[in-house]
Amino acid sequence: MTDRQITLSHAAIEALNWPPMTMAFDRPAHLPAPVQVGDKVTFTFSQTDSGYQLVHIAPLR
Repeated sequence: MTDRQITLSHAAIEALNWPPMTMAFDRPAHLPAPVQVGDKVTFTFSQTDSGYQLVHIAPLR
């Protein structure tokens, strides 16, 4: 894991037929990481040639 990755535990993602799981997502350099360990967040991601990359992440309020 690098400082450009964020590990998230997420609920099932029906559209991808994924069960609930914990996985690391790449974080682009321009995307700040405004969250702390243990925060509940909302996020979006896209698939790239090297894996899954965060597009947006923000703490739930």
